[in-house]
Amino acid sequence: FEFISPGYLATVGTQLVAGRPLTELDLEVRRPVALVSETLARQEWQTPRDAVGQRVRSGEDEPWREVIGVVQDIYDEGPHVPALATAYFPAVMSDFWGQATFVRRDIVLVARGQGVGTEQFVRSLRQAVWDVDPEFWAQRACAIAGRTLTPEEWEEFLPGRPYEPACTT
Repeated sequence: FEFISPGYLATVGTQLVAGRPLTELDLEVRRPVALVSETLARQEWQTPRDAVGQRVRSGEDEPWREVIGVVQDIYDEGPHVPALATAYFPAVMSDFWGQATFVRRDIVLVARGQGVGTEQFVRSLRQAVWDVDPEFWAQRACAIAGRTLTPEEWEEFLPGRPYEPACTT
C-alpha cells in the first residue's frame, strides 16, 4: 500500500477509473477510506466499478477501510513490468498501526507544470519548501550533512538568504 494526500494521483497523471478521489474532508474527519489500483480491483472484485464500496485493510489486526475509488495502474518499474496491486490510504487516518491518529510524516513532493525539471523550477520549489520553516530545514540539513553547511551549500539550498552557520561541528 501507499500513503497519499488529496491531489497526488491527479498530479502524477493517474486517472480515476471508478468512484471518487480522496478529498481534504476525508483527511479532516479521518474517514476510514481507501483507493485501489485497477489491478487490485480486478484481482479481488472482477471490475473497477464492483470494487467501489468494498473494504480493504493493511493487516488482520487493522480496521477495514471502504474503497471509495479505483485509479489507473501506476507502472513504477516501467511499462514492461506488470503494475502492482496497490491500495492507497490517506496520509492522515484514525486507528492505524496502533495509533489513535496516524500521520505519515515523511513527505514526497510531486510537482507538475511548465518548466518542471529546469534549474529555475527546482530553485523556486526549493525556496517554497524552505520558506515554510527555514530554521527547521537548516537544522535538518545540518544533521544530514553531519556538519555546518558551507556558504556555497547554503546558497544552493537557501538561495537569497543571508549565510548563517547552522550547526556546530
